[in-house]
Amino acid sequence: MRLWRGACARERSKGVAAIELALSMAFLVPLLLAALDFGYYFYVGACVEEAARQGALQAVRKTAGAGCASAAATTARTIVRDTYATTTGTACLGADNVSAAYCYMNEPPLGMGTSSGPTVIALTCDGAPIAGSWHITVDVSFPLTVGFYRALLPAGSTAGTVRYRATMTATP
Repeated sequence: MRLWRGACARERSKGVAAIELALSMAFLVPLLLAALDFGYYFYVGACVEEAARQGALQAVRKTAGAGCASAAATTARTIVRDTYATTTGTACLGADNVSAAYCYMNEPPLGMGTSSGPTVIALTCDGAPIAGSWHITVDVSFPLTVGFYRALLPAGSTAGTVRYRATMTATP
């Protein structure tokens, strides 16, 4: 008789376990989706920060202390500001006609491709904090992995994308 009661108790507990699973999934699934979306957003953000840093360093290297009004500064502006459309199919390393920021964003491991390549929206050379300082701003719009939390992040330039903008300063 005791065995029969134990079997009934186990049968009833199976229903309770299913209800507990359903209730816990209501909290775990959004948490997992948030981890995917925000994790990818912060990964791309770190890469955009590094792309801005690479662009600013490239500008400083190309001027080599020549100053903001020199011919070297004009060349540096051209190199760093090249858009991704003009660099499709060219090798990034060692080429003077491609953007340093573009190359960083499109080489492995990120490899964002031409559809969401970075845009250098500002590249200035001035005397702050010291003469010949370069300031670069890189803007990237990209789709999220899942997109469940898209409304919590800055809207991108096209529908369904989010934006990350980074600004960097480099001094000679």
